[in-house]
Amino acid sequence: MPVGAFIIRPDSTRAEAIDLVADPGGSTHLTALRNALDCRFVDRVTLESDTVDAWLDDEYLYSQAEPNELGTNVLRAYGVDFGDGMLLGSVIFAGHDGAGRMRSLTEREQAVLRNAVRQARVM
Repeated sequence: MPVGAFIIRPDSTRAEAIDLVADPGGSTHLTALRNALDCRFVDRVTLESDTVDAWLDDEYLYSQAEPNELGTNVLRAYGVDFGDGMLLGSVIFAGHDGAGRMRSLTEREQAVLRNAVRQARVM
């Protein structure tokens, strides 16, 4: 079953809805995450909301990806501290069920994310 998530790409001014299709066997979505993020290794960042995770390229500091100002500011709005640094590449936001399984964002979580994007545009 696909997971409804949102991605913020480096050149974007908004969060774009995407569907992440489960890997064969249906236990993970790693292949879909790697493809969407254009990377080999992914890293999960649990956000302050405790029900939403951010997924990013685990090697983003060493990649040739473009800086993602909007994604960085949205993550900061969720309480992630980059110091003076900036996220490189895309970031995906998806929900989790508390037992380690990815799930689609709820309508409330989508509304909170959209609000964080609006706030991040003026940071």
